[in-house]
Order: sequence, then structure tokens, then C-alpha cells
Amino acid sequence: AAMLAAMALADAGVGLLVLADDDRVEVHNLHRQLLYRESDRGRDKLDAARDALVARGVPAERIELCRGRLLPESALALTRRVDLVVEGSDDYGTKFLATDAGHLAGVPVVLGAVARWKGTAWAVAPGGRPCYRCLFEAPPTPAPDPARTGVLGPVPGITGALLADLTLRWLTGDAPTGGLFTFDGWR
Repeated sequence: AAMLAAMALADAGVGLLVLADDDRVEVHNLHRQLLYRESDRGRDKLDAARDALVARGVPAERIELCRGRLLPESALALTRRVDLVVEGSDDYGTKFLATDAGHLAGVPVVLGAVARWKGTAWAVAPGGRPCYRCLFEAPPTPAPDPARTGVLGPVPGITGALLADLTLRWLTGDAPTGGLFTFDGWR
């Protein structure tokens, strides 16, 4: 969902996009990762994302790649470099880390998550209230495995659009905090 949000944000003219990831494009994910093509299989997701965004007309100098996951030793420094964090990983630890770093750096965080037929998006103000830890005290044990639970192809696209909407609203002065937006494919 975050890379789809990056596509929408780039198309909307948002300045510098700093993308962080440590994964490679896999063919079994292509149905839900619309930024990538089958020819990208095995490539680093960041390289494939940059190339796809440049092909859409985004100047390469507006895209910065941070190779690797958001980690405790780098999260705060990276968060302090941006105006807003869009978090869309499938890892609860990363979600907690991103919102903790956002709180410490005074930077808003827009979070997205997808599972099966549902997608959620939520904007967290720099000071929290409500914060990610307000809703979830700790990561679930055991954490759900996205490879097992599955994701319906359109759900990440819809969730990415919600992330982009919340991000653009925040960046234009309409801080959309306090609400959890949910898409339910069954309804």
C-alpha cells in the first residue's frame, strides 16, 4: 500500500519521496503491488519503484532510496529528515517503530495495513493522541503471517489511495487525525 501511495503522491507533485524497503519483487505479490511488472521479478523493490516512478514522469532527483528496513538505530534520524512518514509495511514492529520515531521527531505518521478483504488507514499526529500504542499496546503474538492470511488484490490499491488522501490532506493543512478509516471488501 505504501508504494501505491508513493505513486499517487508523486503524481500529485509531492516534493522529495524517500522510499525505504529491503525486499525484492516476487511474482506471487504482483497481483497487489501494481507499481511492479513481471519483468521486475527478483529485482530490488526500490530500484523497480524508482524506475516505475521515473517512467511515470517523476524526476529521478525527487526520489531517494534508503535500502533496508526501518531499524531502531536509523528510524529517528530518517524520520527527522522528512515532513511526514507513510508506513505501509506488513510488520507490526515496524509500525510501532515508525510511530515511536514520529512521536520523538515531532513528525506525523500515516499508517496503512491490509489483510484479506480489509484495508485500514490512519493518520497519527506528531504528539499522538490517539497514537498507535493507544490502539495496540504491543504487537500481537504471534503476529499474523500475510503469506498465510492472504490479501485480495484490489485492497492494497484502495488502502494506498486512502494513505495518499490522508497524506495530502495533512500536507495541505487539514490534519485528519483521530479516525481509523477501514475498507471492507465484503461490504
